[in-house]
Amino acid sequence: MLHQVAIVSRNKQFRYDETGNQYISLPISKGITGKCARTKTSILLEDVRFDDEYIKDTVDCKSELAVPIIYKNEVLGVIDLESNRYGTYTDKNKR
Repeated sequence: MLHQVAIVSRNKQFRYDETGNQYISLPISKGITGKCARTKTSILLEDVRFDDEYIKDTVDCKSELAVPIIYKNEVLGVIDLESNRYGTYTDKNKR
């Protein structure tokens, strides 16, 4: 199973740390983690190929689960799990 860490930086962008040395920055208006933060809702993708907002990076991702971390109605970050298998995550994981 592959994991990816997403951090909201001043509510403007996400920084992804896959290798510890390289960061990819995206505006909060882009990608699955951005959508999760904007909507304040969890997103479950059994197959990322069928979502137009998914942005491919260097990780071989086939399914994804993004869950917002919310405190006092403010998004502090997003927990983003990615897997190299289709259908890894379920509604039970999402809840």
